[in-house]
Amino acid sequence: MSPDHLPAAPPPDSAEPREVAPGILWLRRPMPLPLGHVNLWLLEDGAGFCAIDAGGDYPGHRPLWEEAFAGLLRDRPITRILVTHCHPDHAGLAGWLAARSGAPVLMSRGESARYRHMAAPRPAEATEATRDFYARCGLSAVQVAAMLGRRARFQALLTPLPEQVVPVAAGEVLRIGARRWRVHTGGGHAPEQVMLESLDDAVFIAADQVLPAITPHIGADPERRGQDPLALYLASLRDLRAARDDVLVLPSHGLPWHGLHRRLAAIAAHHAGRLDRLLGAGDAITAMQALPLLFRRDLGEAALGFAVTEAMAHLLHLEAQGRMRRLDDALWRWQPVQKS
Repeated sequence: MSPDHLPAAPPPDSAEPREVAPGILWLRRPMPLPLGHVNLWLLEDGAGFCAIDAGGDYPGHRPLWEEAFAGLLRDRPITRILVTHCHPDHAGLAGWLAARSGAPVLMSRGESARYRHMAAPRPAEATEATRDFYARCGLSAVQVAAMLGRRARFQALLTPLPEQVVPVAAGEVLRIGARRWRVHTGGGHAPEQVMLESLDDAVFIAADQVLPAITPHIGADPERRGQDPLALYLASLRDLRAARDDVLVLPSHGLPWHGLHRRLAAIAAHHAGRLDRLLGAGDAITAMQALPLLFRRDLGEAALGFAVTEAMAHLLHLEAQGRMRRLDDALWRWQPVQKS
């Protein structure tokens, strides 16, 4: 069931912010990816603004910030930069924006550590672990090589974080301007993604954890094979039911909307349906063979890495629950566990 979009809140253009709630400005930045954009937010913070996310080092993002510095931010500076999570479209320009504005960067410890790991040179053993991971998922040698090439393109979107990052943690209350914001964190899509719930009115900044029309990517990490990212994500959805249901949800992709609890239930049901389809596969399957069961559209090469790691996350979750077992040969293959 889809959430209720706000007909009075069409997206702003790339250059001009739009007020979406009192004291909250909505910026939209274009991206050369299927999503097409990322939403950023400016929260009034005394004489200036707290920026929620910075965008990535995509073509055009720095000039758009420079336009803001020459206009909106000329007399109302950025006071701090709160980065919701480590992915390039959210965090990639945080270091540059901090240097440009002089504002501190705030992140959860898990997200700042993961960002520094992603930006660092990759040791040979990590590359080989990733090569082995994709090969065991059932990718061809050509497809594996393409997955390995993504790392350099990924890193090109990142700027170095400041040496000191201010940590934020779940349960903490941040005062930003006239509002107090309770920090929520959640795993699955990213290690410790930050979301903000206003304690003074009905506004919830959801980042990528809860999106209005799509579900965030929940993928197995080739370098962290013992994790169950889907379990972390589903636990986060349950935790978020503690937030008010009447909030205006501000997502990082898509339009602002109402109906948080309904959307949380719909996303949980979506993943339950995916797990059921995998259990109904019959024969033992690899992650590549699972793709037609999970995705009802043709996947191009650009989406293949995301799709395979998402399939792996679901298979690993079923394995962790004891509902599928892995046949560990040259390929990883899973088959349902027969009930006695």
